[in-house]
Amino acid sequence: LSDIAAPFLDELATTTRETVHLFVRAGDLAVCIDRRDSAHQVKLTSVLGMSVPLHAGAVPKAILAHLPSAQQQQVLEQLPSLPRYTHKTLLEPEALGLELARIRAQGFSVSDEDYDASARGVGAPIFDHRGEAVAGVSVGGPSFRVGDEVLTAFSQLITQVSRGISQRLGYPG
Repeated sequence: LSDIAAPFLDELATTTRETVHLFVRAGDLAVCIDRRDSAHQVKLTSVLGMSVPLHAGAVPKAILAHLPSAQQQQVLEQLPSLPRYTHKTLLEPEALGLELARIRAQGFSVSDEDYDASARGVGAPIFDHRGEAVAGVSVGGPSFRVGDEVLTAFSQLITQVSRGISQRLGYPG
C-alpha cells in the first residue's frame, strides 16, 4: 500500500503544501503508516505507527462510514467509552450516524477540529479489490490556514487521490 500510494501522496503534498497522511485499518483503529509533512513551519504532525479509534478525524471517519452497517453499529455502541478529543468530537450515536451517512454519500469526510482543536482537513477511504475500505488518505492543516474554500478544494483532490490509489489496488469502482 505504501509503495502504491507514495506518488499520490507526494503529488498531493506538493499541490496543497499541507500535511498528508496514509492510514490503514486495523480492526476498530486506523494506524498511520505514511505521511508527508507540510512545507509550512506551522503544520500538523503525527507519529508513524500511531493508532486512533474510528470515531474522530478525517481518515478514521471516512473508513468507518464505508464499513458494513454491523461494524459501524459496534463502533457507535462503544462511543461512550471512546475519547472526546475536543468539544467537537461526536460521542452521540445518532449524531455520528448522521455524519457517517453524509460522508458515505459525498465520498469524503471533514475533520473540523473534532480530533485536534486547531486542525481542519479532509479524508477519503481507500478500497481494495474486494471493495472493502482497508485504508484512507487525508490532507489538512492548521485551522487558521484551512478555511472553507480550502476544504472544498481539498475535498476534490482527496477523492481523486483515494480513487487513484484504490484503482491501483484493484478496486473496480
